[in-house]
Amino acid sequence: MHELLLTLAVGALPPQQPEALRTTETRVRFEQSLSIRTREGAAQPVRVSLREWVVRNRQKASLPAGGMLVVHLRGGGPAFTSVDGSRTQRKDDEFFVVPAGATLTVETGNETCVFTVLEVQR
Repeated sequence: MHELLLTLAVGALPPQQPEALRTTETRVRFEQSLSIRTREGAAQPVRVSLREWVVRNRQKASLPAGGMLVVHLRGGGPAFTSVDGSRTQRKDDEFFVVPAGATLTVETGNETCVFTVLEVQR
C-alpha cells in the first residue's frame, strides 16, 4: 500500500524541464531608470539593463530589442546573428549593435554561447 501512494505522489508532480534542454537562460545583472541631459540641458529619462543571455548549443533563439542593444559575444562562438534579416557570423569577444525596435536572432554551433547585452530604452 505504501508503494502505491509513493508512486501516485511522484506521478502527480508537474514535469520539469531539465536545465540542459532549455534553449536559453537570461540573468539580469543590472536594471535601473536613469536620467541623462540633452544638449538643451533638459533631463531625458532612460531605462538601462545589463543581462547575460545564454543560448545552448545547436539552438536558434530570438531577443526582441525594445531599445538599442550593445551586444558582446563573450564565449562559445562562432555564432550566426540576424538583425532584421541581415545574417552575420560573429566570433568570440566581438561587439555589435542592434538598433532599437529590431529583433536579434542567434544560431549557435556546437558550443553554448554567452552574450552580454546592454539595453538602453527611452
